[in-house]
Amino acid sequence: MSYTLTYTSGGTTIEFGADKDFILKAFSDPNVQNVSFSISNGANEIGDKIESQSVSAKTFSLTGTIRGRADRLKEKLLRAVAPMQKGILTYNGKLSIEVYPKSTPSIERYTHNPMFNFTLYAPYPFWRSANESINEIVGFTRLFRFPWNISIPYRFSSYSAASYVNIYNKGTVPARWRAEFYAGVPMSNPKLLNVLTGAFIKVNKEMEIGDKIIIDTTGQELTVTGIGIDGKETSLFEYLDIDSDPFQLVVGDNLVQGTVDVGGNNLQAKLYHFDYYAGVDVS
Repeated sequence: MSYTLTYTSGGTTIEFGADKDFILKAFSDPNVQNVSFSISNGANEIGDKIESQSVSAKTFSLTGTIRGRADRLKEKLLRAVAPMQKGILTYNGKLSIEVYPKSTPSIERYTHNPMFNFTLYAPYPFWRSANESINEIVGFTRLFRFPWNISIPYRFSSYSAASYVNIYNKGTVPARWRAEFYAGVPMSNPKLLNVLTGAFIKVNKEMEIGDKIIIDTTGQELTVTGIGIDGKETSLFEYLDIDSDPFQLVVGDNLVQGTVDVGGNNLQAKLYHFDYYAGVDVS
């Protein structure tokens, strides 16, 4: 096996590899994607007409052997791969995917070198990068750097209010994202616009000084959360503009603009995203 896998859930981490306690013998092809088609055809037509396509969830099967005496390691595996408990499966320490146990571990009853197998379900079938990209849409850009000549006047930051910023998606499939709007002064109705397509997400809500609004498209459902200066969190989904379109970041360039209706000169906004990949490098 030329790769390693790590499974993390509930504070427990399981490492699979040739030199690990859990030796992996078989693992489902990490690059296979299941594509579903909606088709139609009419009289005297040749072939099918594709109406729509969708990529469905995927399933991973893992089979292997526990090295040596297995009592403690059996317990560790069963604790990590537990029913209804979300986990993160990481490939070669570079790409990861969110999974849930579909069938919990079946482990042979031998005290030494027992075989195991279990199945994981990935509702979102794409692998994501290990590191999250942070993009300043509107706000203060850091300027201070060392070495610093104290005798020369220096600006620690500058306010950037460009008409748009370019967010580059290095992955192979569209990426989900999370945007944070912070109010430096009272403002209202934060909006994130895709300049090229015109699609936007807008929250029709007034913001007081210190308020934060987070728009999150990374989960199974879009969420809008408000965080007050006291740290209290509140769902603001009811304030989502009816014409909002939860767009994704296409592969390559994405021109994005952050605005508010009132107080725009003091708005601070950031966009976070992972790069997503349809498959992994198995070379």
